[in-house]
Amino acid sequence: MVFTVIVFAVVALIVSFVLTVTVMRRISREFTLHRRNHKLATLLKEERDKDASAATPSLPDIRKTDIYRRLHSVIYDEHGGERFGEKEWLELISKTDEVYSGFSQRLQSVHPLSEFEMKVCVLLKLGVSPKHISQLTYHDISSVSSARSRLYQKFFGEKGSAKEWDAYISKF
Repeated sequence: MVFTVIVFAVVALIVSFVLTVTVMRRISREFTLHRRNHKLATLLKEERDKDASAATPSLPDIRKTDIYRRLHSVIYDEHGGERFGEKEWLELISKTDEVYSGFSQRLQSVHPLSEFEMKVCVLLKLGVSPKHISQLTYHDISSVSSARSRLYQKFFGEKGSAKEWDAYISKF
């Protein structure tokens, strides 16, 4: 009888502990999501304010740069022999940051991105199609599409389509 009571008490403590840990994890996830959403909202507000107060350089401005022309020469290379090197990626990201007010840093401040994810985001910002992104990053188009959907989920904490991510990036 005493043994049964002790076993029952131990089981009750274990169940109580598991429930407490589960609730704490959920609260932590909700807090993290809330913090990310707040960061995103702040960044979007800053972007809207910036757009309203001053003319932001637009895509045509970046199209005039050598690195953008180089990007397009690689995309439309008929022989398929041209590659976009690491130095060129760094220059493209730097130029995108310059034209779009620290684009990559603002993205990284919301959620850390892998090198591939950053390249996808920069290319989307520049209006490059998913087909050409796959060509430039040497990934299947399905990998590019999955990355775009995954990025939406990382940033917003809910499932979203690749096109929803593209729309977000174009406004970011």
